[in-house]
Amino acid sequence: MKHWIPSRLLLSHATPLALVFAGSVLAQDCSSPDLFEDNNTCLDAAEVASGTFFGLNVASQDPDFYTLLVADGATVDVELLFGHALGDVDLFLWASGASCGTAASGASGPYLEASLSDTDGESLVYTNVTGADQDVFIEVVLLVPASCNEYEMIIEYSQCACTPGIGTPYCTPNANSTGSPSSIVATGSPVVALNDVTLLGSSLPTGSTCLFIASSTQDFIPNPGASAGNLCLGGSIGRYAGPGQILGSGASGTVSLAIDLGAIPSPTGFVSAAAGDEWNFQLWHRDLDPSGVPTSNFSDGYRVQFQ
Repeated sequence: MKHWIPSRLLLSHATPLALVFAGSVLAQDCSSPDLFEDNNTCLDAAEVASGTFFGLNVASQDPDFYTLLVADGATVDVELLFGHALGDVDLFLWASGASCGTAASGASGPYLEASLSDTDGESLVYTNVTGADQDVFIEVVLLVPASCNEYEMIIEYSQCACTPGIGTPYCTPNANSTGSPSSIVATGSPVVALNDVTLLGSSLPTGSTCLFIASSTQDFIPNPGASAGNLCLGGSIGRYAGPGQILGSGASGTVSLAIDLGAIPSPTGFVSAAAGDEWNFQLWHRDLDPSGVPTSNFSDGYRVQFQ
């Protein structure tokens, strides 16, 4: 079965990202390395995404590091549960760099967030407002002498088009295999002369191939080419399919693309946006149907009136 790939594409923003460590307290047993070892520095941090992880352990001389990509505007919510009486576990969130981790810069920072309570759990919340996607590092550490402690980790990675956009969403998308519809937003400036527009896509299946499409015309076409989604563009539809423009959603389920307003794709070549023009964008992506058969889907549409 063939699945239509639109002829030029765009994208949307990332949702608040939620990382949650949770679970019941485990018996203390650090005799064997857990499944992420050796992940004791930022350089060898274990990549994480959504899921539940049991039987993790941390020792006073062997901190645990995890890394993930936080999309621009997304939020990370981290929670740990453990038995405090078995060892005081603390939680830090770091940006990449030479000062990443308590061994490099001490427990006073410069971390992004930290949770240092004397309870059976730790939690923190961080929102990425850097204006770009950001690699962050979670550190789980025993800061006082103790043999080891065990904890469970649940990671919930979700996304929302929460970055303030420069346009208006329209058109009803269908849910994808994540259980939610994908979403897009355009950020930057609607002023053509500034040429500052980035398309952001979120709530995507992980590891999905994605294309952004653009048109000056709106439409609503259910399930084009056997897709599971709805096409929200009409007329001459262009695809962002040039070098570096066919994107992968990775472990975060997000994509972003900075576009050139002087080279908006169309079936007959590139066109330039002008003040007063209206352009509509949408994200096409690969997906699986409930039975595991490959299909495709679409985000909602996003309209930008340029100035």
